[in-house]
Amino acid sequence: MPHRTATLVAATTLGLACVTTGGALAAHANVTTPADATTSSTMTQSAKKPKATTVIRLAPFQADGSLKKGWRTHLVRSADPIDCSYDTGSVSAVNGGTHSCGSTADAAGDCWSSPKYRHQILCLESAWSKTLTRRKAVNVPATTKKPKLPQPLALQLSDGTRWSLRTGGAWGGRADGLVGYYGCESKACSEKETGKFLAVVAKPDSHAVNRSKAAWTVRVGELGSVEKSYPAPKKYTVTKAWFIKNTVKR
Repeated sequence: MPHRTATLVAATTLGLACVTTGGALAAHANVTTPADATTSSTMTQSAKKPKATTVIRLAPFQADGSLKKGWRTHLVRSADPIDCSYDTGSVSAVNGGTHSCGSTADAAGDCWSSPKYRHQILCLESAWSKTLTRRKAVNVPATTKKPKLPQPLALQLSDGTRWSLRTGGAWGGRADGLVGYYGCESKACSEKETGKFLAVVAKPDSHAVNRSKAAWTVRVGELGSVEKSYPAPKKYTVTKAWFIKNTVKR
């Protein structure tokens, strides 16, 4: 912009006083005044402020126990039914009446029961699937309590990657003592793509998701040797968080 440059250079050369020419110079050269700078800064901060996390509650059943449209089941045939004697409900449930049965290997941590499917539990395969795994079960309690602070079963972060709540397995550690809570479900954060084993990390026996603000946050870091000092975890905003909900009336 030659005109703006020439005006500013001329003003500097002639030593024009700001009190007499500052207003005109600012007007013609688009110089930001202190008041304009404050307004611009406020607008920039507002534009960059992350949106509140979207909470998604998966509820596959009608009140009578029948499946909602779009959902389906897949029957798993096995010799032995899953034992629900120690069922305390899903840790990702926003209310009572869900189920979590068997061992980690059974993959029956986010489940429902229904009068339409007697002596069975129906379990979520993933937060992004509308297929429920239907399995025979024994000692299924009539109801369960809501967890004190439900943990999201899955997350989507501000970089678009998706993560699932850990359900066991050997994940390694870090010298700073942080442990993994959510594992990568996207190509962009996979070990094959990054050359690192990444996880949503936090202190042991804590909550990995910071919900102190409307836009929740997590930290993603590398895991491996417990003796190795890895780079500090990177903070991300949680754009979406998935939970499960029981809607079957008893």
